[in-house]
Amino acid sequence: MKLTKEQALILCADIWNYAGQKGIAKAEAIIELGISFDMSGNCPCCHYVLKTLGKMNCSLCPTVNLWPDGFCLGDSDSPYLLYVESCGNSRHNALAIRDGAIEALEKLWENGE
Repeated sequence: MKLTKEQALILCADIWNYAGQKGIAKAEAIIELGISFDMSGNCPCCHYVLKTLGKMNCSLCPTVNLWPDGFCLGDSDSPYLLYVESCGNSRHNALAIRDGAIEALEKLWENGE
């Protein structure tokens, strides 16, 4: 299944909002939300980049503004890296990722994309 950038960002915000509000892991949120397609990297934004380009390129992630190093698991204090290091128990970082997806979505709409 191919996603548009807008669909990827909406789905990303939904997943991270659910995970953050419930205090559950991202993978568990995906199951509970009933997302059943094979999503590359278990992430709608990774899936979008891979399906659009045919290869992964983290610098083209729609939420790249969240990753100081340009890579969600880079040597930085990215909210995703901190979330992973907390074994999925960081509501704060889950909601920070949600907020970043919403911000990217708003910019997308402002630019008429």
